[in-house]
Amino acid sequence: MVGFLNGFKSKGSLIACTASIAAMLALGADQVSIPSPDAKTPTQRATEDSAIATTMKKAEQGDAEAQLRLGSMYFNGQVVPQDLAKAASWYCKVAELGNDKAQLMLGFLLDRGLGLSK
Repeated sequence: MVGFLNGFKSKGSLIACTASIAAMLALGADQVSIPSPDAKTPTQRATEDSAIATTMKKAEQGDAEAQLRLGSMYFNGQVVPQDLAKAASWYCKVAELGNDKAQLMLGFLLDRGLGLSK
């Protein structure tokens, strides 16, 4: 508890924090809205959507870097929902071109039977 209290710069900031928490509790849990750390503004979403569309277009035109980027995005679930089948598909295209990272990732998926039909 002492370590927790040392995180406050002053006794006043501890009291202010405690008062804020008490006020939120008085409202009731259904009245308190805490934004998700993953929440994005409309501008951020539009920027991401544009970047995905550009990357997808380049990948479909055969750009190996864009294909590898899409494979990684689908593998990690970054900006797009995780989809190991799509990740494997994009990694396969780049692996055929001799890209060692794509070959490694495709091997990882094959070894674990992920993202591939059996």
